[in-house]
Amino acid sequence: MRTICLKIAVTAASLLCASAANAALVLSTHATSNAHCSAGVCSASAANAILAVEDVQRLLKLGDVTIKSDRGTQDIEIVDVLRWAGPHRLTLDAYHSIVFRAPVIVEGPGAVTLRTNHGGANGRHRFSANGKLNFWDEAGDLIVNGNSYRLVKSLHKLAKKIAENPGGHYALAGDIDASSHVPYARAIVRTTLAGSFDGLGHTISNLTFQTIKGRGATLLQNLNINATFANLNFINAVANATDLDHGGEGIAIGESYGTISGVTAQVNITATSAYDETIGAIVGLNGGHMQDCAATGTITTPDSVNTFVGGLAGQGGFIDNSHASVSVQSADYGGGLLGEGDAAITGSYATGDVSGRYAGGLIGVLGGDASVQGSFATGNVSASKYAGGLVGETHFARNKITDSYSTGSVTGGAQATAVGSFAGAENATVTNVYATGAVSGPGGAAIGGVVGQDTGGTSTANYWDLDTTGIGDPHKGAGNIVDDPGIAGLTDAQLKSGLPAGFDSAIWGQSASINNGYPYLLANPPPQ
Repeated sequence: MRTICLKIAVTAASLLCASAANAALVLSTHATSNAHCSAGVCSASAANAILAVEDVQRLLKLGDVTIKSDRGTQDIEIVDVLRWAGPHRLTLDAYHSIVFRAPVIVEGPGAVTLRTNHGGANGRHRFSANGKLNFWDEAGDLIVNGNSYRLVKSLHKLAKKIAENPGGHYALAGDIDASSHVPYARAIVRTTLAGSFDGLGHTISNLTFQTIKGRGATLLQNLNINATFANLNFINAVANATDLDHGGEGIAIGESYGTISGVTAQVNITATSAYDETIGAIVGLNGGHMQDCAATGTITTPDSVNTFVGGLAGQGGFIDNSHASVSVQSADYGGGLLGEGDAAITGSYATGDVSGRYAGGLIGVLGGDASVQGSFATGNVSASKYAGGLVGETHFARNKITDSYSTGSVTGGAQATAVGSFAGAENATVTNVYATGAVSGPGGAAIGGVVGQDTGGTSTANYWDLDTTGIGDPHKGAGNIVDDPGIAGLTDAQLKSGLPAGFDSAIWGQSASINNGYPYLLANPPPQ
């Protein structure tokens, strides 16, 4: 192939685009700068490199094209639409990650290879709200980090192919509108996936489940250990289920022991007469790892028994950099993000209102080896037994909560036992937290500014707002202990005038224009 050198003066607009990309090799409609292409290989020649999509499309008419980033550029980012119709292959070879902020469209028999972490670490391909990798032809060729993926365009085809080869790799070639489908009575894919599925940033819209007895309100019944499910969006997903028993229910996956990443869901889920179930917007039982996931909508389980309900997942394991804005109405265990947690939750948040018997703005109950770090909740909480702004109850002394906060109101019902602005009942190590939500409950309950009932936990640098919580007594940081060590009340003005003692300025920030002036997490700021 002929050599084409591309080195054009940087415009003000392209500089802005490049700096926003955080030292990435950016594909955009701006003029090519600080990059060159030779023999079908394009790379950065300096920091803040830009490749014009028009130049890349022209090269793809002539032959295969490889775009590489190195240690200096790290990521490859597509910020404007890239498309071609010929038979040639586009290879994106990133030192770290590949980020799709706009569509890449293969209009004909072309092929795509994605390679991440070519010299870097912990990178992957990711899709923003406007990003996707679209194949017009289901017979198209996709390779991701050495694995060949089978492209599908229908839910029926997906179920069929996974049944034929559960250990294979599958990807969605385009969006699916399921509005014409008859409501599904069972899980669509009932074969346990042991390989991987990648939605490539696409959307399944108007998916409806109508399940009576047993299990079924989910796309994929089970995800095996070491398997992956990634980069898929659900819009207007509806599930109405009755008599669910001993299983997990989520719009994406019933029970997962693998890795779920980059999945979003907009849901309306109702489960009546649920017994011993785990129900979440994305996954019922998360026995593996979730990262970069988000959910909105409502989940209602009016008469559930021994059932865990969460805005993202019903029960389970590791959750990182994820959030939910889901109204959770549970008759049993309920959390804005997670009904019950038994592993680490980091850098996450929940904004939906929560109700249940055990209810927390972020997590209903902490159990196992669960911990919470760098997370927050803003939804209002009500519970008939244990109610907390962040956590309803912590089970074990080995549970840990650090660098977190809650701001929603907390209400205990007539039979409530413990109500706290941050935690209902606490038997854990809790460090560097605060709460501002108004607290109320019956006369017989333990009601505290931070924790309702301290059952033996260790508190360090825990604070509550004396003005906004309604707990103006400086001795009532815990409802059952006078002057609980490590817990202190601060006025609203004090909380807004500087970081409380013990809070690390490398972790916490404060600004009048962010979080209503209260301390916020630098790595996990509240949505603006």
